Amino acid sequence: MRGSRDETVASVMAGCLKPLGLTGSFLSALDETGLVANTASELGLRVSAWHRDGHPDAEPWPRGGPFDHVAMRLPKGREALEMSLHAVLARLAPGGRLFLYGANDEGIRSADGPLEALLEEVHTLEAKRHSRVWAGERGESASPLRGSLEDWAVDLSLDAPGGALRLRSYPGLFAHGRLDAGTRALLDALEGEPRPKPRGRLLDFGCGAGPVGLALKRRVPEAEHHAVDRDALAVHAARQNLPGASLHLGEGWSAVPLALRFDLVVSNPPLHAGKDSDLRGLLDLVQGSVRRLTRRGRIVLVTQRPVPVGPMLRDRFAEVGLLHETRSYRVWSATHPTNR
Repeated sequence: MRGSRDETVASVMAGCLKPLGLTGSFLSALDETGLVANTASELGLRVSAWHRDGHPDAEPWPRGGPFDHVAMRLPKGREALEMSLHAVLARLAPGGRLFLYGANDEGIRSADGPLEALLEEVHTLEAKRHSRVWAGERGESASPLRGSLEDWAVDLSLDAPGGALRLRSYPGLFAHGRLDAGTRALLDALEGEPRPKPRGRLLDFGCGAGPVGLALKRRVPEAEHHAVDRDALAVHAARQNLPGASLHLGEGWSAVPLALRFDLVVSNPPLHAGKDSDLRGLLDLVQGSVRRLTRRGRIVLVTQRPVPVGPMLRDRFAEVGLLHETRSYRVWSATHPTNR
């Protein structure tokens, strides 16, 4: 499970801190466990934390500094790593030290290249428990940084069912720079369905940068549009792409005001946490929809074909249908919850 992996790599990083004798200020970046920050605090460092997702204080970009030391959890993907390195190094004091840690099967062993482009004296500080910690120093004559979030913004025009979608994205967001096959299948299905009622309330669950919400907003501009995601960077992008919509940051339904009921919930739900399969987001989506749909409300979602979403829906809804399918994806629809 992702939690176990995170705890393992965080414990390796935390174990490295104790013998180093660090003093001063310390930024813990992208560590969902809190273990690295807690250890640094116990060692007497002045600790700040940057959480991008999965945390009540999540933000799209780090604040504060300059910090004497930064420890960052390896993000997913080379583009996201490069952007995140620039983000935290812009907060690192000249001569400060960066620690980058992650699991071997996540790509940490090949992270020396991006580090050497920005740091001096890059070396392996620790390698054990299928994890690695890299260390390096930010020299006085280091390469310039793209230290602002908007330095990384990419404006896109994506070919999509119903016409091109123009939106802004950032490295590290789901399907950055493209329309993924699951979202395309979902939009294909929605284009073939009756137009939602103009005065309805619609929710894009797990919105990412907002392509699904944008397609819905284009189709039903008069509706009340909402979107939710656990990633602060995704919500930042979606806020730019969905002007006028209500954006909610947090873990699924827990981030959406309890009083709200929706006529339509659409989702391409996340089914992985890091490299591991994780159906908790899908289960939260389906279970929460039972109580958060209006009387005639509907949920429409897309998943890969092997995911057992059909039985999950039939256990909770009276009407379940397969709207569309491709070689890899199925789009499901469900109405009339049976166990409100």
